[in-house]
Amino acid sequence: MMDLTKEQKRIAKRLIDIALERECAVFNLRMKTLAGHHLNTKLTKPNHQRYLDIYKLTTKFDKHIADRYDGLSGSRYFMTVVNLYCDGVLKDEDIIEFDDEVFMQIKNIADWRNR
Repeated sequence: MMDLTKEQKRIAKRLIDIALERECAVFNLRMKTLAGHHLNTKLTKPNHQRYLDIYKLTTKFDKHIADRYDGLSGSRYFMTVVNLYCDGVLKDEDIIEFDDEVFMQIKNIADWRNR
């Protein structure tokens, strides 16, 4: 694991906040679809089944968000950014803000994990 400087931690924190917003945006779109708020689609599921689907999605997403983002401290920023990058939430254009050493460490870990 890599120790980040204060400046790198600021970058990581900002990227983590961006990633949370992106994940929530995807969740919100999925919720709209489940709730039937999309255009030109006939609702085929009964209301109660849609409610159960929404409840399951919300519960699963809440656990995911809590596992990934709750209680983060500076010592966990690097691995959180690595995980977000490996999961495709953060892209190259996001992590390019880090210095070359951190950028390459993230890329190398991602390459190793994706083998």
